[in-house]
Amino acid sequence: MVQNDARPSSGLSDPDVRALLDAVPGFGFAYEDLEGFLLRVLEFLRSRFEFSQAGVILSDSYEGIQAGSLPGSAFVESSLRRILEPGFAESPRRLELWRQSFAGAETTTTAKTPATSATSATSATPSADDAPSAAESSEWIARFQQEIRADGFELFFPVIFQHELIAVFFLGPRNSGLPYGPSDRLFLELGSGMFSLALRNAMIRFENARLRMAAPKNQGPSIKKNAKSASGNPKWASGKSLSAGGRTIVFSDSATESMLQRWARIGGPDLPVLITGETGTGKELLARWIHNQSAGEGPFVPVNCSSIPTSLWESELFGHTRGAFTDARTQRSGLVEMATGGTLFFDEIGDMPLDIQPKILRLMQEKAYLPLGSDREKRARCRMLFATHRDLYQMVMAGQFRQDLYYRICVVEETIAPLRNRPEDIEPLFKHFLVQYATRWKVAPAGVESDLMNAMRKYPWPGNVRELENFAARVALEYSGRSAPVGSFSLLGRQVASALPDPEEADSVDFESSVSEYSRRLIRRALQQSDGNRALAARMLGISRGRLNYQIRQLGIRP
Repeated sequence: MVQNDARPSSGLSDPDVRALLDAVPGFGFAYEDLEGFLLRVLEFLRSRFEFSQAGVILSDSYEGIQAGSLPGSAFVESSLRRILEPGFAESPRRLELWRQSFAGAETTTTAKTPATSATSATSATPSADDAPSAAESSEWIARFQQEIRADGFELFFPVIFQHELIAVFFLGPRNSGLPYGPSDRLFLELGSGMFSLALRNAMIRFENARLRMAAPKNQGPSIKKNAKSASGNPKWASGKSLSAGGRTIVFSDSATESMLQRWARIGGPDLPVLITGETGTGKELLARWIHNQSAGEGPFVPVNCSSIPTSLWESELFGHTRGAFTDARTQRSGLVEMATGGTLFFDEIGDMPLDIQPKILRLMQEKAYLPLGSDREKRARCRMLFATHRDLYQMVMAGQFRQDLYYRICVVEETIAPLRNRPEDIEPLFKHFLVQYATRWKVAPAGVESDLMNAMRKYPWPGNVRELENFAARVALEYSGRSAPVGSFSLLGRQVASALPDPEEADSVDFESSVSEYSRRLIRRALQQSDGNRALAARMLGISRGRLNYQIRQLGIRP
């Protein structure tokens, strides 16, 4: 195929690579709403290829959900029904032949394809029982391409991951008139890998939620003391642990244990709970623990309030009917309905837009909601939990958060202490993460030298448990089977920990201002060395880009 655009015929341009990397964080949205996730993927592709229409449909193994526009040809529909069956792609030979045929199908001349009836063409569809011959595949694919072009599509792209058909995409002609070239296909190939992993993870979480619903509820806290690690190595036995929705809470601090035992006793009543604490302290983990102690048998459904665009809030929460708005081609349930019998968890409620807050207030007061495009209310049968790292009371005073909603959601409030205020939790948590990652990656667990542990206790951990876990992951990989020295501590940790005054030697320490000042210096230095590239600066600091942006806003650092 002749490459007519400005991109190189092989490889990706820097903007393409950056676009793929920037899209990765949004792939976690798949679990919350598969159809909404598919629509976001189509919008992402639209921004890259600038086409007029596109559609995607998942294989039957992934519930057959579709989004966007799809061809209306009866032949294409019947062929897709065969393609999307789980058994179609079981033969690696058949799947590879089929994929290679489509890879070259863009150059197929439809004029050479004989006109055949839908019945005869359908019979030429590659069978799920045996691998088709090259001639059969060529004839059928040529007809398939002819039909989808007649419906206004130029490219049919099958997503195949580890010998499994995941989904198929239909892309319309590009507005520029340029054909799809090798660099475009490479872009799709690389993106489809991330797309496939996101879908697999989402389906695993759906299955886990189903299993939790089928399993009997916990009858109270089961706190294990001095339990052996997953690797069975007794030298890592330290602290206490308990399970929370498939995750493990590890702690040594007595105040944390008291908090968890208190919630095991009072977590049953259907009261709104507001969980506050700094970023990375484990607010969602506590929410899952409260959910486990509740009387409901439904799933735990998280809602990331900072990631939903204002225009999509009602659709995401309440669902919509077919035709409620442009592209609403099917009826879809919202997150409130998904959480039926379980818990709806609003993470970072302080980031919820002001004009959406009255609808949440009514949802809580009336326990009812109205899907977009519908004239019939539905009952909300779920518990609601909320979490934020912000000071909501100050936001109310500043007019940034509704006062009536604030008093409605904080009937019961729980604050999780930052990691720097419970240093006794650092060692058991760190060792737990080391064993966890060693088990996951099948490597020998790393050890910890005493100097490193002392430095970690002095470090303020602005990213809290999340930052501690990230550091443990690096140590587990780099120091497998040996002890990590104090020099393994991250750049941020070494400089802040060594620069802060020793409390035993200083008369007084202005802790918050000291940490903030050193954080500003490190971030400014990283931004300067990366020429203002925040993604690169975040990697230099060993944190996520989102956390870097948050720190820049919180610390008042100007670009």
